[in-house]
Amino acid sequence: MSSPAAIPASPVDASPAWAEAGARLMAGAGEAPVPTWFAERQAAARAEYSRLAAPQRRDEHWRFADLKKFDLANAVPGAPLTGADATAAITRSVGLAHPAARIVLGNDRLLHADTAAADGIVVLPLVDALRSHGDLIREHFMARTAGLGGEKFHALHAAALRGGVFVYVPPGLEVDRPVELHQWIGGLHASVFPHTLVVAGRGSKVTVVDYFQSLGSEPGFACGVTDLAAGEGASITYVNCQRWSRKVRAVHFVSTTAGRDAGVRSLFLHLGAAWARTESFCLASGTGSRSEMFSLAVAEGTQEIDCRTRQIHGQPHTFSDLLFKNVLFDQARTIFSGLILVEEGAHFTDAYQTCRNLLLSDEAEANALPGLEINADQVKCSHGSTTGPLDGEQIYYLRSRGIREDDARQLLALGFCRDVIERLGDPELEHALTSMVEEKFRRMRKA
Repeated sequence: MSSPAAIPASPVDASPAWAEAGARLMAGAGEAPVPTWFAERQAAARAEYSRLAAPQRRDEHWRFADLKKFDLANAVPGAPLTGADATAAITRSVGLAHPAARIVLGNDRLLHADTAAADGIVVLPLVDALRSHGDLIREHFMARTAGLGGEKFHALHAAALRGGVFVYVPPGLEVDRPVELHQWIGGLHASVFPHTLVVAGRGSKVTVVDYFQSLGSEPGFACGVTDLAAGEGASITYVNCQRWSRKVRAVHFVSTTAGRDAGVRSLFLHLGAAWARTESFCLASGTGSRSEMFSLAVAEGTQEIDCRTRQIHGQPHTFSDLLFKNVLFDQARTIFSGLILVEEGAHFTDAYQTCRNLLLSDEAEANALPGLEINADQVKCSHGSTTGPLDGEQIYYLRSRGIREDDARQLLALGFCRDVIERLGDPELEHALTSMVEEKFRRMRKA
């Protein structure tokens, strides 16, 4: 019997200088060095990356994943974007009409920052924030791992990190307009390590929209991390718009902590990448905290979207809700594996988990593994998954009113998608995200 397929060694294995270059760039030429604790963490991460084994098919956390699609043999550090490429990234960074702040990064370097309307929010490149808000970053920066199988890549991110964005909302400040972050990759086989850290002080409120896009259609690799920390009574809405090119392989980790009476709502929109995996970890660490996790993937061709989640309830009277939807065309594949964990003493927990898959091709494949682990009393928890094609009667109804079959299928698929997007409760943001989904549908129709 042949041995299970494993992810090929990345260039970091062959050349530790790649990860070391990240530390040098974070330090900044001719500027004050980063804090000692951060340099030590990067050194420890390099050692951990070398020590950890690459994932294999027999690993439970990589069940159903097609590791043959994940090849980093040619990956190289993304070079700074200059000239026309830098201009194109800035020009194409178009989102909402009037964001509270807009940051544009290309291959992990700052290209443009517009924070004139920030109104008290701190929005800084991570390298600058390390010097001005080092203690706050130290408390929340990659403080927890999801334990969902991607530990080697989590360590790789910390080791090779070259930049990122820090968003801090002081206590009591409610921000009416979203903060927008545009993170670009460019260059043949370029690798990027985007990092977003959002900290909301007590009683504050903020929305952050993260756009991940490619300048061209070249192959590339993205290994990103998002840390969300909501203090007592705070509210964070985070939207992750993954629109990498169809030749990018991507891994992204999201760690969420919700304090007492805090609420965190996150939405992941998967439209691009050849192979994309997200690992989302949410800890309801304070009594009365709420977590909502939503995801929508529209996959075509041979795209594979792999989502792994863990909802952890550590205190009583906490709430979490998860709704993941996937629309699959052609030979696309999706994987969902989620666990609700109610720890001892976390009584009166309410937790829900739903995965729904819409198959628009006989060759598409959707895999779902929802799970529960309950160690407390008087809880309400449920999980479930459904997979199937469009309703034939609904298609017939639309065709009987003069709508072509292809148009009818697209209308019904779009209606399936909107349920997730409308959970945000922000009409302008919902319109922008729906437009992205519609754009992908139109492009597929033309292909």
